[in-house]
Amino acid sequence: MCSLLGIIGAVTFNADASTLNLLPVIHLITSNDNNDLQTTSANAQIFRRRAYPVPRQTPQIIAKPFDYPVFYGNTHLPEIALTFDDGPNPVYTPQVLAVLQAYTIKATFFDVGYLVKEYPNIVRQEFLQGHSIGNHSWSHPELSRLSATGILSQLVSTSDAIQSVTGSRPTIFRPPYGSFNRIVFAQALQQKLSTILWNDEARDWTTPGVNVIARRILNLARNGGIILLHDGGGFRAQTAAALPIIITALQQRGFTFVTIPQLLYDIATSGHTSSVLSATGTSSLAVLMPTLVVWKQE
Repeated sequence: MCSLLGIIGAVTFNADASTLNLLPVIHLITSNDNNDLQTTSANAQIFRRRAYPVPRQTPQIIAKPFDYPVFYGNTHLPEIALTFDDGPNPVYTPQVLAVLQAYTIKATFFDVGYLVKEYPNIVRQEFLQGHSIGNHSWSHPELSRLSATGILSQLVSTSDAIQSVTGSRPTIFRPPYGSFNRIVFAQALQQKLSTILWNDEARDWTTPGVNVIARRILNLARNGGIILLHDGGGFRAQTAAALPIIITALQQRGFTFVTIPQLLYDIATSGHTSSVLSATGTSSLAVLMPTLVVWKQE
């Protein structure tokens, strides 16, 4: 998996000023202040005041969770899932949502529980715009270091928070840092959560620049790809600015964008598995090391 994620082609991609002006109505914040979770910006105040209605519960696409961790989708279909971790964030999540809405793209947000509680209206907006919302734990710990009871608490409290805001209980889960073991996986499965990882990332949390983020994503993009980006957890203006470039380039290549539930449905109905493991039940995790860790950030 590490070698797969480390293979980056020699294709270069340069974004010019006209590309970044595709969405002139979007105000991309370029402050270097990384203390975003404590922001008191006008954007944050708007989302705290605005009262979005609680949407009706939506039906689930698949009836039961996957019994193996999913790193990518159906490799026979030209579809890609955009996913965003560590939100909701009062500054950058609205920017990401504006881009997605402008392109009529549906994505998946893996939200942190305590931030769902802090910014429920942003989560409602994610849901109302047709995006999928996943469980990303309550406080973003390395779950593989916790007891089974601690893991369960992190998952249940976050699912409860998301359900209270959206009216729909999440069916997908991404472990923080991509770190999980058999116990984490079993607790997620017990909560009827499919464990979702990724096979395409830009390491945007290092703020390497808009062009670098776009180039890394585009070099790794494949059929059934799960793209990892971030809308929270730090300075994410570069990610928001790179998003129009990524979407436009992938659409030009013939890819369509799907949510993770749709991607799972397309795996389930394809007759083949999509994982480093075969779908033989939780016992198949015995082939893993005691702790399987896929690091996405320090």
